[in-house]
Amino acid sequence: MLDTDSRIPYVRRRGDYLYNFWRDATNPRGLWRRTTLQSYRSKETEWDVILDVDELARMTTKLVWAGAEVIEPDYTLALVELSRGGADANRRARIRHGEARFRLTRLPPAGSQVQLSWEDHNTVLVAPTLGRVR
Repeated sequence: MLDTDSRIPYVRRRGDYLYNFWRDATNPRGLWRRTTLQSYRSKETEWDVILDVDELARMTTKLVWAGAEVIEPDYTLALVELSRGGADANRRARIRHGEARFRLTRLPPAGSQVQLSWEDHNTVLVAPTLGRVR
């Protein structure tokens, strides 16, 4: 049931596009993709694939999707989190999209105690979490 194509592709709106992370029998690790509202409402949605995690895993190591932080308001850059087989020490990558190709920049692996966020197009803020607050 989890691999059927008849599931509704739930989306998140970012600017002019609707984004979706999709897993199915063909793409068990998943596709991060986007479409327009007009295409989403049509009978056959046309998706632009931003990142194919299965293809990336074939080229490097067995990676699992862990989420994305997209820069606002233009949504042209994303910090994507990928983990090796679901481990806590995530790999983070910077992706520039909006073009036919994306640029992948590896950031150092970090455990779950590190948060990343965009300051601007050239600056990523890195902060450790404080742990439990009493």
